[in-house]
Amino acid sequence: ADIGTRLSGLVRLNYQASYRINNLVGRTDMPAFMTTDLFARHDFNDTTQFTVNVNNVFDEMPIVVNTVTGQYVNANINQQSTLGRYFAVGLRTRF
Repeated sequence: ADIGTRLSGLVRLNYQASYRINNLVGRTDMPAFMTTDLFARHDFNDTTQFTVNVNNVFDEMPIVVNTVTGQYVNANINQQSTLGRYFAVGLRTRF
């Protein structure tokens, strides 16, 4: 079947360079961290589209560190998801 321009996709690489944190017990140099996200969309016609999204394709675990208080926390919660790999599927139509 000819899908022509009805299929589109996106690959997103989320990269956090290594950095230093000075208020941690035993670990101050944080390694680099990267995740990969995939997105695809198929337009069946002018009114209906199907989407699929896979975030953190390789199921990278976030970096956790022991803080001064002894707690384990996500070192960079804004850029590293604690959810691991997850999927989203959608079907949209207009009437």
